Amino acid sequence: MAPYQEVIGHVRAHSLVDGPTPAARLAALADYLDLDWAWLTSRCRGRLEYGYIGPDSLGRIFDQPPYPHLGPAAHTVEPAFL
Repeated sequence: MAPYQEVIGHVRAHSLVDGPTPAARLAALADYLDLDWAWLTSRCRGRLEYGYIGPDSLGRIFDQPPYPHLGPAAHTVEPAFL
């Protein structure tokens, strides 16, 4: 690690996506890349909730199973709101 300390220090001091939390760093990256924040977070939530299997537009193959959060939670609390 010692030979890389200077590089690590430089990267930390000049980060384009600096932030105190992962969400803040993701927001900084989205801003840097000029991505719409609402679209990005919606896309990420959808991929997590429903999973993604198959190739994307770049030809990369994914086998990400769904990790439902909103759906099961909404069905659980729905009776309290009806």
